[in-house]
Amino acid sequence: MAQHSKQRHEPGVDTAKPCAPVPDMRRLNYFFGQMLGVDDFRSEQNYFREKHKLHNRCLHGYGTVCGLLVKPAPPEKPCKSEQDEVHAKLEAEIARIEKELKEGENWPQDKKDDASKRIEELKQELEHLPKHCPLPPVRPRVLVECGVALDCQGNEIIVRRTETLDLWERLSREERVQLEQGHHEVYVSICFCEKPVSPVRPVQEDSCEPRSDCVYGKLQDSYRFRVSLTQPERDRRCEYCCSCCEDCCLLLARIDCTGATGNLEPEQVDNDVRRRFDLYDSTRIEGINWTHGATYEIEEVDDLLGGEFSGHEKDGGLVFQMSHKVNARTLRRGVVDVWVIRGGRGARSEIYNLDTKIIPVNPDAEGFVRRFRVRSLSDEKLDNGDRVIIMVRGAFILDRCCQPLDGVNVGGFVPILPDERFRRFHKDMLPPVCDRDPYGPPRSGIGVPGGSFESWFYVRRRGESGHAPSHYDEYGLPKGE
Repeated sequence: MAQHSKQRHEPGVDTAKPCAPVPDMRRLNYFFGQMLGVDDFRSEQNYFREKHKLHNRCLHGYGTVCGLLVKPAPPEKPCKSEQDEVHAKLEAEIARIEKELKEGENWPQDKKDDASKRIEELKQELEHLPKHCPLPPVRPRVLVECGVALDCQGNEIIVRRTETLDLWERLSREERVQLEQGHHEVYVSICFCEKPVSPVRPVQEDSCEPRSDCVYGKLQDSYRFRVSLTQPERDRRCEYCCSCCEDCCLLLARIDCTGATGNLEPEQVDNDVRRRFDLYDSTRIEGINWTHGATYEIEEVDDLLGGEFSGHEKDGGLVFQMSHKVNARTLRRGVVDVWVIRGGRGARSEIYNLDTKIIPVNPDAEGFVRRFRVRSLSDEKLDNGDRVIIMVRGAFILDRCCQPLDGVNVGGFVPILPDERFRRFHKDMLPPVCDRDPYGPPRSGIGVPGGSFESWFYVRRRGESGHAPSHYDEYGLPKGE
């Protein structure tokens, strides 16, 4: 009788993926008098190559190691020929005379006739000019800086010099038609490939292969770029070492609102869509709805916390957005704490926990969410000088692969969400002291899943100069003695 074993299946995770194609690890056993052929030397190379790829994939992971930043190419100016300049001068002269004729209503009739005659002569001259050949339009282009990456098969991709990509040329014919009909998002990826180099004439022909006057003596590790209007699928594997990846190319950037012609602007290029080099693409906090370390008026804090009688009970609260979906069932009581430290000019020793509720936002059919909010259940208003501390225990918030949230708020750099309704909670603060993330808005995390997120803000009464003692400035920095 056949035995059926039970397998644990995580929602949204495909457990039926085949194992990664790792060949048998066979190496040559040399001995005197051994006859070696082409296949023997190839198998010797493959042994070490596959070992190295397995090491990369299983012990290091894959993604962008360094560099490979995508940015707009220097703007091109449309070229003009001599005929274009003559056309432009004649058209400008016609426009000038027509404007003067329109404004000269009190001119004598003979002067008006002369002006009309001159306009007619210029139009005939413009019509008899030779037709000029149209110059090619300016196409959107980007630069890809040098850098290093590892793909999901363990291949090393090394770009040694800055590459210029014409996005239009690398699109398929069907995608060019789509781009001509309107603006689209364009995705730029890099793929590993081998390039045959060093052509030589063989001394002896292989009897099993067609006759060739020239063969390539070497294979060079190289790369190619892929440009498409279709967004690549995110790698949803929970374990990268022993399973196959569907797409071996690495996404580098998304180019927003791209047309068939015209130069690109820096704000159109989003490098933050790329995968960072790691064994696992950890879930991180990519946005909140308040400014870390800022000072808010008491009325603003009421709206921000969404407490009782604030008028924002249905949609208020501290909002957290994840880079990937997390299991709403792990958002339990105690995972998030909101503490209040009493301020003011008197004793500041009292600390109490604000009664809150965690609310998943728009969970999917499997119970996973990208956003959750923490709403205050208290009807008590905070006082002038109070400090609100928010703590999220990332080790207890799990994603689809049961991996914990990488939540460390390094330097307080997690940005405020761009939603229009959160704009009123944005406060101007000093810029970051370091450029921690060159590929876009910073997120939480240091590459070690399970870290706790911490942030705070201050409370003041409307009209007060601020919560801080006189030896701190408005940004919380110590003043000079």
